[in-house]
Amino acid sequence: CGLQPVCRRLDRRRLPPWLSALVATLALFAVVGIVVWLTVRLVVDQWSAISTMLIEGQTTLQDEASEQGVDPSTAASIGADVGELVSSIADVVVNGLVQLVPVAASVFATVVLSFVVAFFFLKDGALMWRWIVASVGDLGDLTDRTGRRVWATLTAYIVGQTVIAAADATLITLGAIVLGVPQLGAVFMLTLFGAYIPYIGAFL
Repeated sequence: CGLQPVCRRLDRRRLPPWLSALVATLALFAVVGIVVWLTVRLVVDQWSAISTMLIEGQTTLQDEASEQGVDPSTAASIGADVGELVSSIADVVVNGLVQLVPVAASVFATVVLSFVVAFFFLKDGALMWRWIVASVGDLGDLTDRTGRRVWATLTAYIVGQTVIAAADATLITLGAIVLGVPQLGAVFMLTLFGAYIPYIGAFL
């Protein structure tokens, strides 16, 4: 939906349809690749800081328990339980990567296929649509009007959802700055992506 205006502008510059579609698709691929790379990089780069904070939290919790009159052995047991939790999280992050490789490969193949389909829709979409309208006979005019309205509605929804995602990520990151929450880059990127999941994405 969002690539059509790009293609139209390139068409006005008298580029061949296939070249306009290719440039628009590659631009989208580059944007998506940069966003994904930044997100992964932010989380990976900040994982050591997150781990350090978890360990510091374990020590603080154990000290606070002792100061509140909890038996030292019980406080030590609480600290050990938290330490096991941190180790479990680390195991999931490290060992889970092996299990995620097939999933990542499947997602990558799906994304590449989506870009290929997008290229052909951009290049020959109007021709395909005219063929569909001509194939339904007397219902051609109704099909054409309905299809164009549906397309316009879908385009407006995607644009609106993107605006909402950007607003959510910006405002939540500003709130995190005010509250002194660390890892602001990861907060922004994860909120931005999460906002595309209806109802619960931004909340999660």
